[in-house]
Amino acid sequence: MANNRYGKTTGMTNNNSFEVRKLTKSELQKATLVCGVSIGKIMFAMVVWLMLLVAVLLIVNNAPQISVQFKQNFSLAAIGLTLLALIFSRPTEGWPSVIVYQQHVGLVSDPSKREFVLVPVDAISHIEQSVIMPNKSVLLVSLKSDIVSAIGQAQLSRLFDVSADDKISVLTHQSKKQTETALAQLQDLLNAR
Repeated sequence: MANNRYGKTTGMTNNNSFEVRKLTKSELQKATLVCGVSIGKIMFAMVVWLMLLVAVLLIVNNAPQISVQFKQNFSLAAIGLTLLALIFSRPTEGWPSVIVYQQHVGLVSDPSKREFVLVPVDAISHIEQSVIMPNKSVLLVSLKSDIVSAIGQAQLSRLFDVSADDKISVLTHQSKKQTETALAQLQDLLNAR
């Protein structure tokens, strides 16, 4: 085990690498999104928000009993907040939770830094769907026992939410039906190895 430049461990097990990696925007665009918030969902939300913003600005700016100074301040604040939301929503890459990248399943470790733990497909023994309270869909990823012992329980707990039975839980940010589709896609990948 060795520390990589992100201060987290990279492990080597049976010629399969377990790696914590910060992906670039272009690498994320090449990866297959299994679950998370897609670019399309972000763009749809932004279009709806912009339509709502235009409607509210028209109402506020056409109201005769509101002062001109309030109209200007409100308009500037609304447009400024919209620009901030657009910048921080990452409309060109989305907010993925689970990806498939170069024969590895990428499980998000730090979404704001685009940091993923890339787990070789061969290291995964089982993936299942679950729901945590209050009504959040998660994928539970079980690693093979020799992989867990090579990585170490403490290191795994630092990277993920790990249950008592060594299952890694990853929020999907999707509906139950969409999570079932994502699970089927991952099961196909596991069965193809």
